[in-house]
Amino acid sequence: MTRRSRTRQAGALAAAAVLLSLAVPSAAAAAATPPAAGTSLMALGTTTYVLPGEDVFPEGVTVEGRDFYVSSTTDGTVYRGRLGRRETEVFLPGLENERTSAIGLASTRTRLLVAGGATGQVFVYDRRSGDFLGSFSNGRVEAEEATFVNDLRVAPSGDVFATDSAADVVYRLPAAAVRSLNPTDDPTEMTEFASFAASDPTGPFNANGVVVSRDGRYLLVVQSDTGALFRVSTSSGEVLPVDLGSDDLAAGDGLGLRGRTLFVVERTEDAERVVRLRLADDLLSARVTGAVTDATFNDPTTVALAGDRLLVVNSQFGERSAGVEPESPFTVSSVPRAAGDS
Repeated sequence: MTRRSRTRQAGALAAAAVLLSLAVPSAAAAAATPPAAGTSLMALGTTTYVLPGEDVFPEGVTVEGRDFYVSSTTDGTVYRGRLGRRETEVFLPGLENERTSAIGLASTRTRLLVAGGATGQVFVYDRRSGDFLGSFSNGRVEAEEATFVNDLRVAPSGDVFATDSAADVVYRLPAAAVRSLNPTDDPTEMTEFASFAASDPTGPFNANGVVVSRDGRYLLVVQSDTGALFRVSTSSGEVLPVDLGSDDLAAGDGLGLRGRTLFVVERTEDAERVVRLRLADDLLSARVTGAVTDATFNDPTTVALAGDRLLVVNSQFGERSAGVEPESPFTVSSVPRAAGDS
């Protein structure tokens, strides 16, 4: 049995414990060969950014201008990189401000927001200095209720929307509350905004990736356990299913949106890819138009758009669940949006 097969098999066995292990069925891929010295990363086809450390197991990514940020599920470290430069650096050291893990990321011109997974919190930082500005909490840890704050996005209004994969809900963090955070205060309460309880059977890993439409009227949220996609009104919280025809988004994870084109990261025992869909104007139907695949993908979790490229995080969660050494170094793949289209 090859290492790839052992990793996939162990990932499948660990699926029931996904909230604790963050593991899913997966496959390992060889790291990309570094470009020759002096070569522009942005001029190449596929390139990789390197994350320092031997126990990173990254998850989230966000791009703001020429900067991008990547999260570590191991201890909450957040890395910062510069588009076109291969090496990244530690921006927020782990285990600070109760941030023991970092999952999804979102950013604005001035702020960086970090989803805290099983901490039930969202942490907010100054995007340039890294200063801690404050946090939000759903209170579920204190109530001994399951929580996994997974992904988040900032709407044009400044409101922040965050998914909870254990509770199967979306939280809304009002823009005014985000602006008025005080680092010395207790975490600000965040309350449920929309629930999928009536439209989606609660499974081990529910509401996951989220994006917001350009006009700010709607969210799109993928359900990892069912492969379903939902449209959520940002004004009322109304949840409606998106018709995918005969397709589904099996084990759908992170999302990216450009106009009416939706990118969905899928990682299953048989596939590691970024699926491309074309959305209807009302966002209530979509059809798969292709997929981006690449040899550097290694348990991809999420995607961020950077110009005409996709940044895809290679988590190596399968190696962690299998108890085997991860490939070194941990990386983020940078691929053209049309690379490996199928």
